[in-house]
Amino acid sequence: MWERIRHNWGYKMFAFLTAAILWMYVRTQQNPLVTQEIKKEIEVKGLAPGLLVTSPLPPINLIIKAPKKRLEQIDPQSIKVEISLAGKGEGSYDVPLIVSAPKGVKVSYKVRNVNVILDRMVSQQVPVQAVPTSLPPEGFSLSGLYLNPTDVIIYYPLSQKETLLGAQVLVDLSRGEGEVVLPVLVVDKENKPVANVRVTPPFVKATISLKTTKLTKVLPIVPNLVGSLPNNLVLEKVEVSPPIVSVTGPSSVLGELSSIKTEKIDLSRIESSCSLEVPLEKLERVSFLDTNKAIVRIIVSVGGQ
Repeated sequence: MWERIRHNWGYKMFAFLTAAILWMYVRTQQNPLVTQEIKKEIEVKGLAPGLLVTSPLPPINLIIKAPKKRLEQIDPQSIKVEISLAGKGEGSYDVPLIVSAPKGVKVSYKVRNVNVILDRMVSQQVPVQAVPTSLPPEGFSLSGLYLNPTDVIIYYPLSQKETLLGAQVLVDLSRGEGEVVLPVLVVDKENKPVANVRVTPPFVKATISLKTTKLTKVLPIVPNLVGSLPNNLVLEKVEVSPPIVSVTGPSSVLGELSSIKTEKIDLSRIESSCSLEVPLEKLERVSFLDTNKAIVRIIVSVGGQ
């Protein structure tokens, strides 16, 4: 029997190896190995109460390799990158990464340790400052700005105590008066937002009251006559209807006005007595309340008759 097995041993071994390679090739083609690169955030475990990680934890690049069918079956969330901070107090530490993946998945990565800075959290009650970011609408000024609550509690790393300025809300006055809920910002002495802080409550209600700075005034309408009548005509009378107009605008503007002119009326074009509808002269920041036109009646005579 051994003689029969040993007969043409080389051919038989070659045939066996060829069959094995073909089997592996076919199996690989049906379920090939797949390589994929993913990024995972570092999860923190074992952090003691009252402590905070103040150093940035960068996402970690992982190279995962597995048969295609196996890779399709797993949940990406089952691949984890963690660090354990159990037993660690305030200070700076180089902590090894702990990478886990489901069975059948091979994971490789270059970063093995991350630097972690732990700081102690402290709290402080501070007043909230309202900071206007715009002017009130034209014709209005700020009458009152009230916050509720007026104080909040901020939780921040102890190392930031010397740079901390306080809490504030940004108020847009251009939207007019009323109530609005605004987020509380914690800023440093350079008026920049502070990271790694928590505010209680995180929002406050701002009540905005405005008062009008516009005046209303009644002014006479004055015809704006330019040019000269033809030589044979004499101006006898000019009548305006209505004789007055109500206007509104900022007190700084209306205080300087004693009348409102019409647009220019060229007398050189007048050939006889007539009535003209003439627009009133437009003034910046001044609005007409009742009319923006006037009827100007021009009465002339020939040669003074």
